[in-house]
Amino acid sequence: MDFKRFFKRRKAVESSALNEEQPVTVAFGPCCFCGSDIGATETDPCSVTVETVAGKWQVWYCHAECFKTRIAADTYMDLSAAHF
Repeated sequence: MDFKRFFKRRKAVESSALNEEQPVTVAFGPCCFCGSDIGATETDPCSVTVETVAGKWQVWYCHAECFKTRIAADTYMDLSAAHF
């Protein structure tokens, strides 16, 4: 195998790919509570992050209203001062 030619071609392909602007679409996927699409607003999407004691974590996205209506109604979980 001609490694010199291989790496020269690979470098040319990588270089041309970096110079081309690709349109980027940002989507947050469906709400983890209701399953509907989430449009970007002042408060949406919210992210729900769960972390285990082992330090493993995962993030889901949701509507602010879906989160607020599904959180336990408890005096210790007062969301009245929340930013959403």
